[in-house]
Amino acid sequence: MREYVIMTDSCCDLTDHMARELGLTVVPLTVHIDGHDYPNMLDGSAISFEDFYGKIRSGVLATTSAANVGQFQEAMRPILAEGKDIVSINFSSALSTTYQSAC
Repeated sequence: MREYVIMTDSCCDLTDHMARELGLTVVPLTVHIDGHDYPNMLDGSAISFEDFYGKIRSGVLATTSAANVGQFQEAMRPILAEGKDIVSINFSSALSTTYQSAC
């Protein structure tokens, strides 16, 4: 059996610690809030959880954008170049185009 990598997106409902511990490759969706775009990083490095929830509490609207094909290609290329397979588990195709981007 060939080696494989499990890939998911940032809607995976896991903490950064859990994803790292499991060795997952995580492709971020984008969060649009207060006129800015942030990659939805599991560790809160693009926008802190405190800032994000503070804005939500103050009434600022947040929306998201799906991860795009280019993001998945960038994440997948080095894995495939190592001769590994990829199992990609993504957000529901009924709710986002992230699934289509991963395919």
